[in-house]
Amino acid sequence: MPATTQPRTRDLTAEDAPALATLSLRLGGSETPEQWGAFLRRPRVIALGAVEEGRIVGYAAGEVRGGFGMAGAVAWLEAFGVELERRGAGVGRMLLADLLERFAREDATHVYTLVAVHDQVLAPFFRQVGFRDEPLACLGRTL
Repeated sequence: MPATTQPRTRDLTAEDAPALATLSLRLGGSETPEQWGAFLRRPRVIALGAVEEGRIVGYAAGEVRGGFGMAGAVAWLEAFGVELERRGAGVGRMLLADLLERFAREDATHVYTLVAVHDQVLAPFFRQVGFRDEPLACLGRTL
């Protein structure tokens, strides 16, 4: 069903956690409303939603912090998704542009994100909007 209005961005709050969990699940994620709520209550998180006719159709969220030996504050894009039906309509680009502007206002000079090695959707999208491979290795281990 085609959209009748253009989405607008707004700040997300913990009250949006159930809707975000539902959308994330449809996109292949597994975060629960409780996990989203805890994430959105973290002090430095910036979370934006694309809202269309009262419904969240996309989200972009992260935070600005130091660490990992980085000089100054850097931003970490930790959550990003757009409804399948709204992809290709500029929703993701709108969300990302707004989030990057907010990161810059918090004095971040660089933004990082993690994408699964074989992701055929997010990796190409982020490369199209200027993200590049970084000289960092993602290492992990089961506890």
